[in-house]
Amino acid sequence: GFVSTPHLLDILTDNGRADLALSLLFQTESPSWLYMVEKGATTIWENWEAIRPDGTAMPSSFNHYALGSVGNYLYRRIGGLEATAPGYSSIRFAPEISCGLTYAESRVETCYGTVSCRWELNNGKCMIELEVPSGCDAVLSVAGKELSVQSGQSKFEI
Repeated sequence: GFVSTPHLLDILTDNGRADLALSLLFQTESPSWLYMVEKGATTIWENWEAIRPDGTAMPSSFNHYALGSVGNYLYRRIGGLEATAPGYSSIRFAPEISCGLTYAESRVETCYGTVSCRWELNNGKCMIELEVPSGCDAVLSVAGKELSVQSGQSKFEI
């Protein structure tokens, strides 16, 4: 339901079931977020089958946040960008590079400046590009390692 949806993918991931979280995230059959995309959605619906498989539109909001909490998971877990202190004065970059995608990018404008994380898999290697505003603390957590990241733009190869 609406109350548990914002926590579902994180709880699965944090408890050793990232595989199930990613399976739910990427499935295209109802109920799922990508089912909405398959039916032409450009916003998140109020319920999983606002448009039924046969194309029948149900009385429902077609622009509703309740199920849209998946965006937060995508941003933090797939895009790898998470504030660990107010205003992004401290940042944790932890992209889920084994999610099944070949690249992802996230960016946010903060009162300190731009914070961004871009990663791409190519030939068994992962290139990660980070941007950290001056005066902010940051770490990169990936592949079992945690590295301190300086302000400015940085590139890492994993």
